[in-house]
Amino acid sequence: MILLDDIGGLSHLIANQKTAEAILSKQVRHVNQVLPYFLGGILITGFIFLVMMVFALPTKLLYSPIHFTWVIYHSFTIIICWYLWKKALADSTKITHSYLKKIFFILLISLLSANIFGLAFYIILKNSVFGSLVIEPSLFYIWIIYHSLALYLCYRSWKDIDKVIDEMQNGHSLSPIGETLGANNLYFRPETNHQADYLASYTAYRVLFTCMMLLGCLWAIAVAKVLSTDIDLSVSLFVLIGLNFTIISAAMSSIGIFRQVLNAFAIPSLLTWSTIFFYINDYQLIVLSLVVIVFVLTHCYFAKNHWLNSIRTIEIYLENTQLVSRLESKSKQLQRVSAAKTQFLAAASHDLRQPAHALNLFIETLSRTKLDDKQRSIVEYAKNASQSSSDMLNSILDYSHLESGEMIPNIVATDLDAILQHLVDEFSAEAALKGISLHYKKTNLCVATDPSMLSLILRNFLSNALRYTAKGGVLIGVRYVAEQNQTNKSDTRLCRIAVWDTGSGIKEEELEGVFDSFHQLERNNQTNQGLGLGLSIAKGLAKLLDTPIHVKSVFNRGSQFYIDVPTCKFNEEADKVDESFKTNKISKVSILVVEDDDTVLVSMKLLLESWGYKVLGAHNVQEAAKQYRLHTPQLVITDYQLAELCTGVEVLTVIKSMAALMGTDSSLQCLILTGDTNPKILKIAKNLEVALLHKPITPLSLRNKLKELVSMLSV
Repeated sequence: MILLDDIGGLSHLIANQKTAEAILSKQVRHVNQVLPYFLGGILITGFIFLVMMVFALPTKLLYSPIHFTWVIYHSFTIIICWYLWKKALADSTKITHSYLKKIFFILLISLLSANIFGLAFYIILKNSVFGSLVIEPSLFYIWIIYHSLALYLCYRSWKDIDKVIDEMQNGHSLSPIGETLGANNLYFRPETNHQADYLASYTAYRVLFTCMMLLGCLWAIAVAKVLSTDIDLSVSLFVLIGLNFTIISAAMSSIGIFRQVLNAFAIPSLLTWSTIFFYINDYQLIVLSLVVIVFVLTHCYFAKNHWLNSIRTIEIYLENTQLVSRLESKSKQLQRVSAAKTQFLAAASHDLRQPAHALNLFIETLSRTKLDDKQRSIVEYAKNASQSSSDMLNSILDYSHLESGEMIPNIVATDLDAILQHLVDEFSAEAALKGISLHYKKTNLCVATDPSMLSLILRNFLSNALRYTAKGGVLIGVRYVAEQNQTNKSDTRLCRIAVWDTGSGIKEEELEGVFDSFHQLERNNQTNQGLGLGLSIAKGLAKLLDTPIHVKSVFNRGSQFYIDVPTCKFNEEADKVDESFKTNKISKVSILVVEDDDTVLVSMKLLLESWGYKVLGAHNVQEAAKQYRLHTPQLVITDYQLAELCTGVEVLTVIKSMAALMGTDSSLQCLILTGDTNPKILKIAKNLEVALLHKPITPLSLRNKLKELVSMLSV
């Protein structure tokens, strides 16, 4: 029996049982949305049929109870169908073996009562209780046959569902419940609700199938009644055909998603119209019956296609939903991995940069001691190797931080000359060591940008230029962008910051990929090429700043890298370097270094003392507060990440509070050193109004930053 319905056909089309269950559930949900409109339409059509019969019948037949009985029973069947349909689709916690059995018991009693009522009605009319009014035996036989068929379908439907429950209980189909229960006490826990949903859909389908077949039979009886009545068929027959067309078309657009349900509704009428060929000789009526038969068969054919298309559509939808679910799961997994990577890099940045930072300081301190030529040569090699490893480490950490998407630009009015001067000071020693010149022309422009990001972009430009320039020089230039070449739609003028070099240049075919990650130019005679991340980082930062970067190059003659930045007016917050620095201030300045790593603390003290500063040391907040209270240093340098989850922010907060109480806050400058490039730290430093440098720090960068801070002191 199950193979003759849509569920059996679905199981043959879809190999995966769970997919078949899901498709059935989607089909039932669709029918559930349109079924009330369809049943309401059939109900109205039944009353129209009654009105048609009243106008068409002779007076003596006007009060025939047959027509009113048909309408009442037709309406009752629709109500029963809707009631049992909604009862089957109840909350899954209500779906039990006894609950489902009750649904079919109600349907079975309804059909059995209709059969008994039909038999009693026929006997009453046959005994002429209503005078001359009789009922054709053929109508009674049709009534009994159709209702007996409905009774059989109801019984078989319940046995099929009972079989499914038994298979479910024993784990032969669907997902096993996980424990053995008696069939009468079968209960679906929340974790197995999909089984209850399937049984609910299965039950609702069988109820719909039986009731639609019964409604189709009632309309077939109506057709037979009209054809067997001795009246003028010209009007009533055409109206009946129109009503028949209407309800079948409505069934096609609503319940047509179930092919066999539509067939069960339409075929009884089809069989009735087919009998005209055997019992009626009217040529016109035979033509009309042919039209109806073709119409019904066409709808049955399209119902099959509609059913197949709905299955394929839902199957594709489920596959897409599953793919989207997997994609979301993978996306969340990637987000977790990315977050873990970001957290790891944040933690690793401090631990990796610490030794590199200490190594740079020790080598610089060693280079300032008395060394013979051979030792000095070895120290220079060590310094170069240390600088290369620091550059690579910085590139990896900056690239990873950029890729994490956490870098957010802080656009402020920035003194461009201060950035350029700082970069030239930083790279002048490297240029001198290679025997090439490094120049820039002073500028008085102020630009709207993130100073740290712009500085890093230009640093990568300079580093790249110096790496590939063996003779000649490197020049940094600034000029306004010509008005006609500006791509910026605002009134703000752009200035172009360019780095020229007389190096080896770039081949034309290599220009397109020069900003790609890990891209390295082919240079057989070039060592220390780095990781190929510098220009990729520059491109990523420029994208964040919404200021694209460009390159021009002639092979074996040199290259030009440039970036166009919007200019702005100077304001009081623009960063400026005080040029009034005097070297003799150094001997009067004492510096408090707060560092929990003894190696780094010792290296810092040795290097700063070699530059002429007086140096104090502390490992934590308590020691720092004590040193400040006793010696009142003018500069405080603290590592951001200290021991016992303490940070340099806490150190500076305490010292700034002490300075305010002691009245020495006007002669205090602070500097945070950190290996963490998280933008939050930049924001914290800005709020505290303290300077910030990222490890590993070259001695020259540190020295220039100290000069800048000392120049602000009133020593």
